[in-house]
Amino acid sequence: MIEKLKTLSLFENICDGLLSEICSFSKIKSYFKDVILFYEGEKMEQFLFLLSGAVSIDKFDRFGNKKYLYSIHHTQEYQDELLLINDIGLSEIKTFGNASILQDSEIVSIDQKKLLDWGKRDGTLWENLTKQVILKNQILAQIINRDIIFDAMAKLAYMLDKQLYRFNSTQRQEVAYQLNIQPETLSRILKKLKQDGIVGLDTKGALVVLNQTKLQEIYKI
Repeated sequence: MIEKLKTLSLFENICDGLLSEICSFSKIKSYFKDVILFYEGEKMEQFLFLLSGAVSIDKFDRFGNKKYLYSIHHTQEYQDELLLINDIGLSEIKTFGNASILQDSEIVSIDQKKLLDWGKRDGTLWENLTKQVILKNQILAQIINRDIIFDAMAKLAYMLDKQLYRFNSTQRQEVAYQLNIQPETLSRILKKLKQDGIVGLDTKGALVVLNQTKLQEIYKI
């Protein structure tokens, strides 16, 4: 288990002795695609980290419509910087949305109170925990930009700049759903980006960025 914990940024520069202690109050479990991991508002006593696979976070609005928030990926080809699935809390763990398994996944659950106790005794671990909070806040800021500030063109430009692999590995209809735009709008924007020489296709048909500066100018405020 120690080697798997080392793949998480939370345990960067943590000695094997402390990792061994953390293993004593951690569990690894496998989940199949489409399993619901937790629902919004659930109280939890463990931090959940993705060791492999992919998880989607969404929530329902007051009209009962499902709304995509973000997803977390940890595969051989692509790994998100933040692999914490539920929200991090120094007093209690909150679930910001509903979590479901996108791909068969392996997840480690770590006792919150015991991990925080060790964090108070180990400066490096506490610093890493603080970084997890910052990364989570950055994700929330990205959601605000995407859903409130960005128009359709800016949403897609941001995804192509920051998550190109994810775009190429996801069906276009699913991309449109994640960006909260119509599939026809997605196709129209892609066509314009190609015409403007900002993106193109490689020999395998995957989208590539040809002019990153112009792409970033689309979404930067």
